[in-house]
Amino acid sequence: MILFTAQGAAFLCLSLVVTAVTVELIRRRRLRESYAMLWLLIAGALLVFGLVPDILFWLAGLIQMDYRTVGLLVCFLGLTAILMQFSIVLTDRAEENRKLVQRLAILQERLERLEGRSGGPSGG
Repeated sequence: MILFTAQGAAFLCLSLVVTAVTVELIRRRRLRESYAMLWLLIAGALLVFGLVPDILFWLAGLIQMDYRTVGLLVCFLGLTAILMQFSIVLTDRAEENRKLVQRLAILQERLERLEGRSGGPSGG
């Protein structure tokens, strides 16, 4: 049942803000589409909570917790998903950096060896 409440309005507004910011960051090429999917998923969840706030009450009854605690739990899970995605990206970047540093060291060693054979950088 769609019931318009203050909490529902807050969820709707937050959903619109998250969506607008995400789309604008994509448009300005400050955020990749692959990373934006999680933000848009969170905005969609906020939209659902805004349109059908009874979902929080239903979840609260299902796990026998206060609805505010369930709301915090849902937020915590969303933030955990974002942090996990950031950790994956950082791990990938660290591995790429390690490989690049190794390649650079190999190239630098080759260059120094070639310069040593030719008698220096001037060739004579």
